Amino acid sequence: MKPLLFPQMSFKNRIWLSYLFLILIAVSSSGTLSHIIAANVLEKNVTDLNKSSIRKSALLLDERLRKITVTVMSGMLNDSFTNTMKDIRLNNSDSYYGHFADLQGWFMQIKVSEPSIESLFITTPMGDFYPTTENRLREYLFVHSDMHRVIEEKKHNIWIPEHTDLFFSGKRSVISLVMEPLIDDHTRMKGVYIIVNINVNMLMEALADEWGEPANDLYLMTGNGTNVLTTSLPFAKPFLKDSDFLGQISSESEPHFAYSYAHNDYLIDVQRLRLTDDWILAGVRSTRDLYGQVVAIQWATAAVIGGCGLLALFFSRMLTSYLLRPLAHLVQLMKKVEASDLTVRFTTARQDEFALVGNRFNRMLEEIEQLIVDMKQADQSKRVAEMKALQAQINPHFLYNTLYTIYWKAELAQYDDVKEMTFSLSQLFQLGLNHGQDMTTVEKEVTHVTEYMNILKRCYEDWFEYEIEVEEGLRTMGLLKLLLQPLVENTIQHGFQDRKSGGHIRISVYSASDEVFFIVEDNGSGMDAEQLMEQIKAPAKEPTSYALRNIYERLQLYYGVKAGFRIESTPGVLTKVVLSIPSNHQELEWGKAHE
Repeated sequence: MKPLLFPQMSFKNRIWLSYLFLILIAVSSSGTLSHIIAANVLEKNVTDLNKSSIRKSALLLDERLRKITVTVMSGMLNDSFTNTMKDIRLNNSDSYYGHFADLQGWFMQIKVSEPSIESLFITTPMGDFYPTTENRLREYLFVHSDMHRVIEEKKHNIWIPEHTDLFFSGKRSVISLVMEPLIDDHTRMKGVYIIVNINVNMLMEALADEWGEPANDLYLMTGNGTNVLTTSLPFAKPFLKDSDFLGQISSESEPHFAYSYAHNDYLIDVQRLRLTDDWILAGVRSTRDLYGQVVAIQWATAAVIGGCGLLALFFSRMLTSYLLRPLAHLVQLMKKVEASDLTVRFTTARQDEFALVGNRFNRMLEEIEQLIVDMKQADQSKRVAEMKALQAQINPHFLYNTLYTIYWKAELAQYDDVKEMTFSLSQLFQLGLNHGQDMTTVEKEVTHVTEYMNILKRCYEDWFEYEIEVEEGLRTMGLLKLLLQPLVENTIQHGFQDRKSGGHIRISVYSASDEVFFIVEDNGSGMDAEQLMEQIKAPAKEPTSYALRNIYERLQLYYGVKAGFRIESTPGVLTKVVLSIPSNHQELEWGKAHE
């Protein structure tokens, strides 16, 4: 084979194709000859074995049914049974309970003699007799059942196909034998029947043992195509009820024939049971399964061919893998880079073209890493500048309102209040400036808003009251400064603007799960909370909701999506602003950004 015939085929594929071509010619010729010889011998052996298996299975099933019948008939010689039948014949109903107790031993003896008997009972004009270990369903009477109708028609012992036991609880699947007992003069008792329920699973286990595999391909059926074992051996083959198929199994006493259906071939072996009227045991096996050894030879040949091909591929792969190992290593590193891992580096002891490509790859990664570092530093500096700008916006606003209040007090000559307010204002500035740090603690933030409210209460003693509740253990927690005071200021200016007294402000700080919540509640005039939240989150167009927007933007800048901001309001009743931050938040590296 010349490489020019396949100009687009790689060298590696040419080697693989050469190995496979030679091996397939050698192995396929010997495998085909072996298959032809084995198939003819195997077909005859399988056919004979299948006939023997179905014949033995039928004999086994006949023997089990005969043994059950003989066991029950032998039990009719028992004294307790014969005495019961005599009193029934004399219509002596007073002795019913006595016979009921006497027959318990008889029932036990029958079940011990034949373990495949699931349950049995005797129905008579006097009443029903059954083992006390069974729970009799009294709503089902034998005289109203199909079994009674059939035995009245047949006038002899009958076998009932698999059905659900309706006479005892448990809904067990059974085959039933219905008998009319014989008395001393060998005449049948009118209206007296023995119903023997047979455990289907035990019959199936015996059949599977004889069949040599699970009895999935065995079908116990009647001559008209009715399935005897409806639950245990359902008709998996749809042609079992076809008139053509039923005609072939009825044409001979022990037919053996091949049957085709839906492009599949089956080997059919049939045996009639002698103890029943028209029960037939049919073995239906796919020729594909029966001649599996032939198929196995085919597969074995194909496996040898495939194995030799894989062996050839293995040796050729070893050679090509050795030559292309640096390239494969470089491809793996590129996949890691695609997964955002920029720490990988290409290393090799070779000094060929792959080494040159790898060095260029390493240099490219180093440049990308440096570019990412520069971008992070620029972004961090931008965030710090935005944070400082937002904090700077709120301080003049607060100072303006506080100084105006102190001025008003001085005009009224309330110098004690001015003194106290001035001291509170100094504390307020000291806590607000916080030595130039953006972060404070919950303790300082609460003190800051407390001083603010104390200043206002000096102005208007009855205007509002306040209460503050902080969960133990949270006072030393780090917090972005100036969060609570603007909320209280917004409440007083807008929520209490139409109120002269009776205002109430409640501040609470607590933790839940992995979050810390800061809640400011008031009983002010309230607002449309949903509309206000839309204005706060939307890009600023007009200077509305200045304080709330400031707090929201600072939370987003520092804590990101982990921060929460929510407003709830029932006008005139309760307005609540809820801030939440993660309790395990790691401070950003502000120091590096400042540098």
